[in-house]
Amino acid sequence: MATDNKVLGQFTLVGLPPAPRGVPQIEVTFDIDANGIVHVSAKDKGTGREQQIVIQSSGGLRQRRHREHDQERREVR
Repeated sequence: MATDNKVLGQFTLVGLPPAPRGVPQIEVTFDIDANGIVHVSAKDKGTGREQQIVIQSSGGLRQRRHREHDQERREVR
């Protein structure tokens, strides 16, 4: 469910010219390395403008919270 999503980071792709909805073509790439570091890039194919962000682990959920979440999911099924 979308409500279970956790925001890892955000950025804004700036400098795009005004265009009707659906016209801009944005290529988004996600790469997760062996250390769990997420590299995200977004590139406007029309202008070539690109924005990137690197997201490192923030510790995530504590072990107790993992157990609670797993238990909740089992109860839903």
